Amino acid sequence: MNISPLLSNYSINEESQENELKKFSEIILSILENEVSIPSHLIQFPNNIWNSENAHLLEKITILDLRDLDLKVIPPEIGRLNRLKDLDLSNNEITSLPKEIEQLKELIQLSLNNNKLVEIPEIIYELIQLKGLYLSDNLICQLDAKITNLKNLEWLYLNNNQINHIPPNALPFLENLKKFSLGNNFSNKLNISDLPNLNLMSKFL
Repeated sequence: MNISPLLSNYSINEESQENELKKFSEIILSILENEVSIPSHLIQFPNNIWNSENAHLLEKITILDLRDLDLKVIPPEIGRLNRLKDLDLSNNEITSLPKEIEQLKELIQLSLNNNKLVEIPEIIYELIQLKGLYLSDNLICQLDAKITNLKNLEWLYLNNNQINHIPPNALPFLENLKKFSLGNNFSNKLNISDLPNLNLMSKFL
């Protein structure tokens, strides 16, 4: 199922966590309404979508596009979308991710372009099945050696950050890496010779 934002008025400010979850739940329900008949009790009480008896509905969501919604917080309930393969959270105000993200065992693409990240969230290094990781236009200062956990990674985009350090032995261990994009960083401080096994012409752009 290909999913795009359906509630353009969704935003998270200083509301209570309960209201934040309610809005997130309403987005999920609006998405599902395009595919299945939603029971009336869920329309009235949208937070009940996360109850275990509704797991069969949540499993229908494989692609979730939450771009351009001014999100600051991602509710931990996102971990219940355990069939999710592609999650796009670009163009928001996100500074961190909930630990429940690690429950997305089938996630292969994660986009967090244009947010407020000052570091790569630790929980991302648990998503060992990832093939695409997009983190351009943030405030990230360095690439952690834990990036080597992501051995299936094929695309890594870090353009327009503030990166001035890359662990010298990290990237060569990413044997499946096809594209590594690092444009518009503090690359003058990077020692490119520390990456001897990387095809710079095709990957270090």
